[in-house]
Amino acid sequence: MGAVQSRMRGRNKSAALKPLQQIIDGLSSLSRRPKPLFLELGAELTILRRDYPEEFEKVASAAGLSRRRAFYLMQVHGRFHPFASHAHRLAQIGWTKLQILSPIIDKDNFDEMLILAETNSVNVLKILVRGKSTTVSNRCVLIYFNVDQYAIYEEAIMANGGGKRGRQLTGQESALTKALSMQRDESTDR
Repeated sequence: MGAVQSRMRGRNKSAALKPLQQIIDGLSSLSRRPKPLFLELGAELTILRRDYPEEFEKVASAAGLSRRRAFYLMQVHGRFHPFASHAHRLAQIGWTKLQILSPIIDKDNFDEMLILAETNSVNVLKILVRGKSTTVSNRCVLIYFNVDQYAIYEEAIMANGGGKRGRQLTGQESALTKALSMQRDESTDR
């Protein structure tokens, strides 16, 4: 059994296999656009992974897509393909927000979820999708540490109730607030 025939097992035998070079050209063209058409990218990646799984990572990487982003794009395509008639609206929202919505969206809550995505930032959307409430007074702090500073930060987080999941620190906000509150209280007691 040839390579093409073995790939066809389990698929509709009448469906023609899309040539690999055509997929590569399509991915390269789509990914180079200033605003890539992510639903089309997801569709091409899905075909690539289905028909040429051994080539998937190499071709996606050559198109400038990380493995993670490629899988997110396929997830978004798979979930939102039935809503292709709303392609313009989906494109306005963007694949990052749609990826957040993909586990929970369905035909019954479609409009409600899109309105949520259209009216909130990515971070707020993540919070809302988890069922938590958010306030307008939330603030974001981005800090860059060198290796030694990060070691001190990590130690302080862990000592004040934070945790770790793999290499990721969890509960940072409450642990940092606790550490800073204790520091403030110590300095006012002096």
